[in-house]
Amino acid sequence: MSFIILFAGIVVLILLITWFKINAFISFLVVSMGIGFANGMSVTAVTDSL
Repeated sequence: MSFIILFAGIVVLILLITWFKINAFISFLVVSMGIGFANGMSVTAVTDSL
């Protein structure tokens, strides 16, 4: 299941950068937080890993 979440995160990252023209750094932060939450990490664990 986590590989599906990871693959979806990569697709979202590509879409954010190419179609929506969002800064790559901001896109990486948003996608990494989303992947962490989708994998069941707590808020403190996600913020500590960033």
